[in-house]
Amino acid sequence: MAENLEEEKNILKSQALLEYILEKNAYPREHEQLKRLREATVKKYKELGILGVPADEGLLLSMFLKVMNAKNTLEVGVFTGYSLLATALALPADGKITAIDIDREAYEVGLPFIRAAGVEHKINFIQSDGVAALNELINDGENEGAFDFAFVDAKKEDYIKYYEALLKLVKVGGVIAFDNTLWILGVPADEGLLLSMFLKVMNAKNTLEVGVFTGYSLLATALALPADGKVTAIDIDREAYEVGLPFIRAAGVEHKINFIQSDGVAALNELVNNGENEGAFDFAFMDAKKEDYIKYFEALLKLVKVGGVIAFDNTLWYGSVAEADEKFSSFTREIKKHVLKINEILANDPRIESSLVSIGDGVTFCRRLY
Repeated sequence: MAENLEEEKNILKSQALLEYILEKNAYPREHEQLKRLREATVKKYKELGILGVPADEGLLLSMFLKVMNAKNTLEVGVFTGYSLLATALALPADGKITAIDIDREAYEVGLPFIRAAGVEHKINFIQSDGVAALNELINDGENEGAFDFAFVDAKKEDYIKYYEALLKLVKVGGVIAFDNTLWILGVPADEGLLLSMFLKVMNAKNTLEVGVFTGYSLLATALALPADGKVTAIDIDREAYEVGLPFIRAAGVEHKINFIQSDGVAALNELVNNGENEGAFDFAFMDAKKEDYIKYFEALLKLVKVGGVIAFDNTLWYGSVAEADEKFSSFTREIKKHVLKINEILANDPRIESSLVSIGDGVTFCRRLY
């Protein structure tokens, strides 16, 4: 029964692909207490265990909180506390979470793991209906714009009420995340929107893009950056870039872009050898030759600052990474080898934390740790 429910809730519509993401990216980087909490939740609640936040979502949530330097957060709908623990682990030592749930019993299932992780002091648990608790925070008079981030995973029929309340409680520039917004049906979220929000919450100003094609992600990036932001865009094919150039100009952001017509590896090495670009970039987006992803990665660890983010596109490669070779063309099979190799590296390299997100054809976000 639990397995069937997991398959229904899996928007990938492929249990093999979901398991690949979890086994190859999420579980290797999952905190030990998060792992134990996840297992305890399934043991106690059986098929209802899927009500908790999955491990891959927890990794992305954690990275999001770190790049936006969140300190004061809200959570409505705690259940056994997987997302709560992921949040507490991501916040600085003086960070605070106001966690709201009507069901204290479920919260106490996760409490031993929260305590074992040494983060209970960051949590203020309020046993209450979500709408009532949020309204009380508003009426207090001291909480307007006080929160950096809010995560909502409670009664879906109250989402609109939560939304209106949270627009008062979360600061301008802060982020509100609503879980289960595809609720079994639908397609993955638009990659350009996530990319844009990521850039804004991390206040990125200087970015890199390798593999431009006609410039959709480049335009999304340029639109997200401030007026004095810069994108160094690298592609061997200027003709494709010029297809998108009229739209970039019409959007009024061409001045932010430095287009370099070059092979990606050569251009990155030149930037490294320049001597002035070490740690100069806030963010990098990779969507070029997959056989060179490892070379890009090593160069980018020199170019992107500590705390900066590198995003690799197409890391699910049409779903081939979790399926038998005979289902795909020889071209897809050949590229699959390179994608599997970079995925293995990104899941285990201690210099980064990573999250493989099932949007588009798969995007892996990597935050540089040192």
